[in-house]
Amino acid sequence: MPARFPLEAAFQPRRVQEQKELETLLSGGVLSRQNVLTRYVITAKKYSPGCEVEVANTELVGKQTTIPIPEILNHWQENGQFFKVQACKKGKPLTDALPTLAHDDIASVGREVGESLLQLRRITSPTTKTLVGCPVFDSRLGYPLEDVGAYGSYSECASDADVADNLALAIQHVDDTTLTALMAKMPSCEPFTFTHSDVHEGNIVVRDGKFVGLAGWGLASYSPCWWEYVNADPLLADHFPEEMKYPKALEWFTVYQAVLERAWDEETQDLVMEYIASWLDLSDLS
Repeated sequence: MPARFPLEAAFQPRRVQEQKELETLLSGGVLSRQNVLTRYVITAKKYSPGCEVEVANTELVGKQTTIPIPEILNHWQENGQFFKVQACKKGKPLTDALPTLAHDDIASVGREVGESLLQLRRITSPTTKTLVGCPVFDSRLGYPLEDVGAYGSYSECASDADVADNLALAIQHVDDTTLTALMAKMPSCEPFTFTHSDVHEGNIVVRDGKFVGLAGWGLASYSPCWWEYVNADPLLADHFPEEMKYPKALEWFTVYQAVLERAWDEETQDLVMEYIASWLDLSDLS
């Protein structure tokens, strides 16, 4: 399963196979032909300011935690592309291992992942931001103020009110009274906590049924304290330590996401109002 609220596939890097790109790596002395396919993952994606953020994220995690992460050996920008060479962890993605694991094994992996992520709880910031000094460019947590695809067009938030205002901007098809009531129920986001933000089976590396690595740090940032749990694959998040769980935030964000994604026609309005009336007391707005 993906994270609960996955980003579009366009955000995912592709594996590099072109001969010219491989020759560039080999000439740099980083790789040898006999191990390029078995010991390293080589990826490339269209360059935009902020591609370097995954490098900064893994450096921070490596220095301040004991979370097992794949080492980034080299990275560079060339011809509008961003290239990255990363060491493979000795194991396989949880996605591939699932058919061989018992329920207790999966529960154990979930606990191990959650206990590792707890180490990030002590890394906080007064604002939402990335490690390269720009606002969080995650469309699930912010509204692009100008061009939808433009990096750097998101607001940096310094309070719960800032986050609520920014999230509300993405909903332009709902009456103000309903939207105001919905945003008022948003659980507190503070302190803004360093968050992996993409915890799902494909990013979890296991060996012999044990958690041995967490990959995919490109979306990590200082985000609402509840975002790690809210967005994580439920198969894993259900087994996180209690300190990692924010059930009210998950309930609220699920409703927010439903409102965001639905056309606000009469049928949908009735459906959403019925869904949220019991805990937002909006029954008088129908």
